Amino acid sequence: MAYSHDGRRFVMSAVRKGQTDIYVY
Repeated sequence: MAYSHDGRRFVMSAVRKGQTDIYVY
């Protein structure tokens, strides 16, 4: 689980990896 200060960047990375379980807004 990687938590980045930028929610958008983290969400994009998660989506690219296929991890829709983690969403940071």
